[in-house]
Amino acid sequence: MGNDSRNGRTSPANAAHVAGDQDLQFGGSGYVRYIRDPFITDPTTDTDQRIYVITYGTSGSNPSVIVGRLPTGAVDPAFGNLALPFVDDSLRAVMDVQGMVFNNSGKITCVGIAEVNTGSARYLQPAAIRITTLGTSAAIDESFGTQGRMMYEVDLSKEGASDGVGLSHPDDSRTPHIQAASHGFGSIRRTVQSGGEILFCCSLYNYDTQVTSYHLVKIGENGDPVTSFGTNGVLTIPAGSPERGLRWLDYGIDSNSSITLAGRGQVPNATEGVLARYTSDGKLDSGFGNSGEQIIKIEGANVYIEEAKVLDGGEVILLLAVDYLQSQGRVEFGVMKLDKNGKEDASFNGGEALLLSEMGGISDAFVFMELDNQERIIVAGQDAVSEQHARMTRIMPDGTLDSEFGINGSRTYDNLNGFRKLGIQRGTDILAVAQDPNTLPTEVLLFRFFGEAGSENPLASRAGGELDPYFVFSGAVPLAVFIDPNPDAGQRFYVVGQGNLLKKNIDQGEQTVERKSWISRYNADGSLDTSFNGGRLDIPSLLVGTAESAFIVIDGMIFDPDGSITCLGDAIAISIDHGYYTSSAALRLTSTGELDQTFGSTGNGTAIFENRQLFTFGDPSNEINPRFATFRRSERKGADGSFFLSRIPSYDDRPEFLSASYLVKITSGGLPDTAFHGSGFLKVDTKAIGSNWSDYGVDDQGRLTAIGETTSGGQVQGVVVRFMPDGTLDPTFGSGGRAIIDGQGVRHRLLQLNVSADGKSTVLLTFPEQGDDKIALMRLADNGAADGTFNNGNPLVIDSAATYATLQVDGEGRYLVAKSYNDGDTQPRLYRVTPNGLIDTGFESNGSVDFPELTILRLYAVQNGTDLLAAAFKSNTARESFARILGS
Repeated sequence: MGNDSRNGRTSPANAAHVAGDQDLQFGGSGYVRYIRDPFITDPTTDTDQRIYVITYGTSGSNPSVIVGRLPTGAVDPAFGNLALPFVDDSLRAVMDVQGMVFNNSGKITCVGIAEVNTGSARYLQPAAIRITTLGTSAAIDESFGTQGRMMYEVDLSKEGASDGVGLSHPDDSRTPHIQAASHGFGSIRRTVQSGGEILFCCSLYNYDTQVTSYHLVKIGENGDPVTSFGTNGVLTIPAGSPERGLRWLDYGIDSNSSITLAGRGQVPNATEGVLARYTSDGKLDSGFGNSGEQIIKIEGANVYIEEAKVLDGGEVILLLAVDYLQSQGRVEFGVMKLDKNGKEDASFNGGEALLLSEMGGISDAFVFMELDNQERIIVAGQDAVSEQHARMTRIMPDGTLDSEFGINGSRTYDNLNGFRKLGIQRGTDILAVAQDPNTLPTEVLLFRFFGEAGSENPLASRAGGELDPYFVFSGAVPLAVFIDPNPDAGQRFYVVGQGNLLKKNIDQGEQTVERKSWISRYNADGSLDTSFNGGRLDIPSLLVGTAESAFIVIDGMIFDPDGSITCLGDAIAISIDHGYYTSSAALRLTSTGELDQTFGSTGNGTAIFENRQLFTFGDPSNEINPRFATFRRSERKGADGSFFLSRIPSYDDRPEFLSASYLVKITSGGLPDTAFHGSGFLKVDTKAIGSNWSDYGVDDQGRLTAIGETTSGGQVQGVVVRFMPDGTLDPTFGSGGRAIIDGQGVRHRLLQLNVSADGKSTVLLTFPEQGDDKIALMRLADNGAADGTFNNGNPLVIDSAATYATLQVDGEGRYLVAKSYNDGDTQPRLYRVTPNGLIDTGFESNGSVDFPELTILRLYAVQNGTDLLAAAFKSNTARESFARILGS
C-alpha cells in the first residue's frame, strides 16, 4: 500500500503517521475483534478514555451487558463485563440502553426502554438503571430508584400513546426484541451532567399494530419520576396526522437542557427532514424554527435525517441522505448546520448542505457521523466509486473539507470494506468498525485511526504464550469446550456445564431434587452468542420412558454442515421401578439451540440405549464428570452415523473396575445401528483388552483408538488399543490391536490422547524415574510401534509431574502441554513441542512460558489455529476463570 496518503494504512518503512492513518498498535494487532455492538467512549475525559460496548439481551431471558474496555480495546478489569439486571424482576424486563449520562463522580445513568415479556404479552416502557464505577469493578448503584433500576409507566390516555404502548400478543414469526435490533435511534447518546434532573426521549413500538409512539421522560437524580413534567415523569409527544408518518430517529440535548428531536415526515410526493425542540419543561421552543419545528427540504428530492449532533449552544449538525426523485435510487450524503434558532447557519458552507459526492453506503443505514473535540465533522461509510472500500471524510467547522485529512479531506481504505460504526477517542482519534477481507474476512473488527499527524507507529507484536486481554468470557468454567469446526462459524465455541442431579427419597421412592446440565454458545472473543437459544440451553432430566428420566453427560460433539450438533455421552437415569441406571446416550441440537425432536426414539431429541448398568451413589468416582480427558469435536463427513466409546459407571463391575465400557454406533437419526453387532453397541472385555479408558479418538478411516490400563502378572500397564469400524481389534496395530506402554518395567499412566487423521497416536503420560514422576510425550506410528520421526522413537520427557497435566495440538501440528499444581504456590508452566518431538526453543523462554499470575492452568481447546482456550485460576481471585492464551 506504500506511503500514499490516500490509503488508510502506512507502510512500516514510513513510521511517522498522518491524520487518518490506521493505528497499527491498537488492540495489539491493529484491531480489536468482535465489537459489532453499539459502543461509546467515556465523555468525561479525553485521556485514558474507556470504551463501553453495549450488547442487548433477549426479552424475558438473557440480560443486556455492558463491557468496559481500556483505551487499547482490552477488557478493563476495573469495569469488567456487567450484566444489567432485569429492570423489574417479576416481569423479567430487559433493559435496552439508548443513552448513557455520566457524572464526574463515577456514576453512569443508563436510559432507554425495558421490554416486558409476560409470556402472553410483550410490551415496552421507559426505563433507567444506574451504574457505579467507584468499587473494584462496576456494579449497580442500589441507591438509585428501586435497587438501582426504575421503569416509568406510560399514561395510555394521552394522545398518541395508546396505539404505541398497549399490550400486544407475541407473534412467533417475528424476531424477539425487535426494538433492540433497530435500536430505536440513530446513535447512542453520551452526555456529561454533574447532577440534577435527567431528560431523555424514547420510542415505544407496538408489536401488533406496528405503530411507534414517542415520549419524553424526566427523572430526578435519585431515579424518581418528575411528576410535574408528566404522569410518572412521562410526557407523550403528539403523533400528528397519520398521513405525515412522522418518525423521530435521533435526538440531542444542549446546555440549557432543551432536547432537539430529528427525524423525517411525509408530504405529498416527497419525504422531508423534520426537527423539533422542546424546552426542559416539555414545551415546544417557540424560538426554534417555526414555533418549535424546522423542516429540511431540497427541491426534487427526498431528504432523510440520518443523525443529528446537538452542540452545547443549541446549534445542530445534521447528516442527510438525499434521494433525488429523478435519479433512479441514487442517494447522496451531505452535512448541514443549523444555528441555535434552527435556521441555516451561514457560517457553514454559506448556509447550504455540503454534499459528499464520493461518499456512499451499503445503504443509508451504513453512513455515520461524529464530531471531534475541535468540532470537526467525520463522516464514514463506503466509497461511492468502488462501491466496496471504506471511505472517511473530515469537514472543518466552517464547512470546508479538511486539507490535512487525505486528499481534499477524504480517504479511502482499500484494505477495508465499508464502515459500520463510528466513535471518537482521545479527542481527535477515530474509532470505526469494518471488515478486513484479507485478515479475518468473516469477522467485524474495531479499528482506530489517528486524528492528527504524529510520531512513530511501529507494527505491534503479538507474543505467543501471553494471556489475551481481549477475550471477554465471564462466568463459571465449564466442564467441556467444543470449537465449531464449520468454516463459516468464525471459531465460535460451545461450552457444557452441569447443574445438579436427580436424587431419590429412598423411603418414599420419590424424586426430590431435579438438576440439569446446560450448553451455551460463545462468539470467538468469549462474548455470549444470544442467537443460540438466547445464549444458553438448559437440559433438565428428560423423560425417556414410562416413569423414567435421564440426566445426560456430554463428552463429544459432532457438527453437521447445516449447523445441527449431535452430542455423544451417557445418561444417568432414574426409574421408579428400578432405581438408578446408566446407559450410553446421545442427543441432537438444532442450529438455534433447541432439542431436535426428530432425533432418537424418546420424542424429545435424545437417544438412550439398552446397554443399561445398575448404579448406586456413594462410589469413589465423581459420577457426573465427563468420562474422558479430551472433549472430542469433529465435523461429520457424509451421511453416516456416529461411532464412539461410552464409559458408564457400573455397579456390577465394581470394585475391580469403576465402569463398564461400550463401543456404540448410531445412525444419523439417532437410532441404534443394528448392523453393528445387532444392537448398536458392543461391551469391551475389560480383562482381555483393557479398562479405565482415559481418552479416545477416531481417525479418518473410522478406526477408534483408546488409551487406558491393563494388568499383566499383577502389574498395571498402560495400553493403547485400536478398534476397526466393526468393533473388532485392528490386527495391524501393535500386537493383535494392542500396544503396551511399560518402559523400564514401571507403570506408565496414560493421561491424554491425540489421534491424527493419518492414524498416528500421540500420548501424554507420566511415569516414575529416579524417585520422581515425569511428564512425557510419545507418538505411535500407524502400526502401533514407536514413531521414529518423533524424538527418534523415544518418549520426550518434558518436566516433573504435577497435579494437572493437559495436552492440545495446534493447527501447525505442534504440541502444547500445560502443568500446574493445586498448592496455590507453584506457578503453572506451558511448553510447546515441535511436530518432530523437540522442545520448541522459539517459543518464549527456551520452549516454555511461566504464568506467575495463575495458580492453575488446564488446556481445553485450540482456537484460531494456534490460540489456546484454558481454565485459569488467577491469584487473589475467588474462583477459576476461563482465558485465551495467544499462539503465534
